[in-house]
Amino acid sequence: MEDNSDRNQGEGETDNNNDLNSKNKEILKRSEEMLTSTVLEKEGKDWNEKQTMIDQLLSKVNVLEKERNKAEEERDAFRDERDASREERDAIKEENKLIVKEKDVTSEEIVALKEEREVITKERDAIKEEKDLITKEKDVAIEENDALKEERKVISKERDVMKLDNETLKSEKTALDTKYTALTSTLRDEIECPVCLEVPTSGPVPVCPNGHFVCSKCKDSHCPTCRGRMFSGKSLLTVKVIENIEHACRNEDCGKFFPLEEYKLHLTSCLHRTVNCPSPNEFCSRKMALSKVYDHILEDCQGSLNVLFTEYNFPEYNFPQYLGFTSILKHS
Repeated sequence: MEDNSDRNQGEGETDNNNDLNSKNKEILKRSEEMLTSTVLEKEGKDWNEKQTMIDQLLSKVNVLEKERNKAEEERDAFRDERDASREERDAIKEENKLIVKEKDVTSEEIVALKEEREVITKERDAIKEEKDLITKEKDVAIEENDALKEERKVISKERDVMKLDNETLKSEKTALDTKYTALTSTLRDEIECPVCLEVPTSGPVPVCPNGHFVCSKCKDSHCPTCRGRMFSGKSLLTVKVIENIEHACRNEDCGKFFPLEEYKLHLTSCLHRTVNCPSPNEFCSRKMALSKVYDHILEDCQGSLNVLFTEYNFPEYNFPQYLGFTSILKHS
């Protein structure tokens, strides 16, 4: 459409130029005719009139020349304006192309922004759901915390009550232990043999008519307490006491108490039970607690290899000063 408008403008300018040329031609033609007529009529007219007419014709020609120059200037101005319009039109076309490109880019950016907005909307919805879940969990946690606080208060009260009960039980147990210890000590003193000063560990337990006890191995014809005659009397009560009290270990340096069945087992494994020196009898025949055998071998046993090697200056074969697994391996 713009090309058609330019073409129409060019055709309009050509028509204007043709009109001007035709007018000029007509004016020149008329002037020639008038001059010719004046020559033909020269004889019948005055020269001054002819000169006046010529001046008028020349003035008209000058006016027409000025109009033609003005028209040409307008035509040149119109052409300049047309060229400026064309340049402006081309600039507008380029600008339109840029605008179209920017529009396309903007459309793509808008599409990308829409997609990004949809993603952000989904993320926002997910965050909202997660927030709601966290809020619910927080509420549940607060409720559980409150319940735990209440439960802790109840437990604290129960703990305080249990502490009081425990302290009461401890005091009662201490009192009972004291009573039990005093009772068992009294019972042991009562059934202790007055001869060997040991508490019997098995029945029967002989008793005199006056109620005095003596162990079976120390029984004689007369009571060692009241010197009354001993008969075949047996104390069933003493046997029950023996079976139900704790017995003190008879070995020196032990002093532990055990029920009767554990007591019998303890005597076979007590670290303080009496044993013979492991050296040959011709060198040493001493008896001592098992816990003292090691020190005896190191210090004063005459049958110890430690003493023999020391006399012959063999220190590398000395008995180990600290008996342990590594020292046994070293000397084996």
